[in-house]
Amino acid sequence: MRKMIILFFTLGLVGCQISFDPAGKLARPLPTPTGTVTVVAMESVMPSASATSVSCTATGDLNLRSAPSAMAAIVDYFDQGDVITPTGPEHNGWRAVVNWAGTPGYVNAKWLECGK
Repeated sequence: MRKMIILFFTLGLVGCQISFDPAGKLARPLPTPTGTVTVVAMESVMPSASATSVSCTATGDLNLRSAPSAMAAIVDYFDQGDVITPTGPEHNGWRAVVNWAGTPGYVNAKWLECGK
């Protein structure tokens, strides 16, 4: 039984990096990061509704999805006649929009009637 416990303990340590260096003689300094970090405002990635200045109306009951795919999770829905705020142009049959609460998502563009 004792050999079995030691074996399990040993197998549990495989792949772990455990070290004991109380004097700190083996310690290495952390590497210094190199390169640059570019911060991009979300406004430049996904234009706001005011930037597109288009309003759309749902021509049928419409699901708000988490990604531009019919297989993506449904996060909300729109009823026929609801006014929808797009946040970008149509792409591959999908349109990025936000609902009344500001939740972003995607809708099938064939169920939208958009105008300026």
